Amino acid sequence: MSAAADSSKRTYKVRIFQQTYSVVSSASEAEFQAIADHVDQLMHTIASRSGSTDGTRAAVMAAMHLADRLRQAEKRLESMHADQRQALRQVDEQTDHLERLLKETLELGDFSIEEAEPVPSASQRAASVPARAAVSPTRAAEPPARAPEPAPRARGKAERIPSMPTLFGMEDIPPADAVTED
Repeated sequence: MSAAADSSKRTYKVRIFQQTYSVVSSASEAEFQAIADHVDQLMHTIASRSGSTDGTRAAVMAAMHLADRLRQAEKRLESMHADQRQALRQVDEQTDHLERLLKETLELGDFSIEEAEPVPSASQRAASVPARAAVSPTRAAEPPARAPEPAPRARGKAERIPSMPTLFGMEDIPPADAVTED
């Protein structure tokens, strides 16, 4: 044991079940005393219920009780970890699904009224994929090749741009700026 580890430990005197013990611990005095009080109370409870004043018997029963509580806490913790792993799998599945939807949406074409800048080609979009690839390293970074996009055409007053699919099921509502004037 290193000198640094020894310097953080202190010796405490505690009274448990009418016996005084000197114990070395790195816990604070208040924390250590709370633990000792809990063990003393548990042993007194066990002794009073069993009608025995045998300290060894009370200590063994208290140790069994605390070991059982520890085992139950470990099971709950493992169950929580399993739930967490399942939730993370679901998040991964949803992320993959959203990535596919985004990719499909981007491949549908230009949704703007006026083309301020050219729509990036599939290879240009693929060049911007590394941030997405970092989220899901198992997915291919290069999207499949597709035909060149048609040149934009003029839109009439009443002609609307198709609405983009959304996560909230509002596919039938066109964008607010979808109506153009001549």
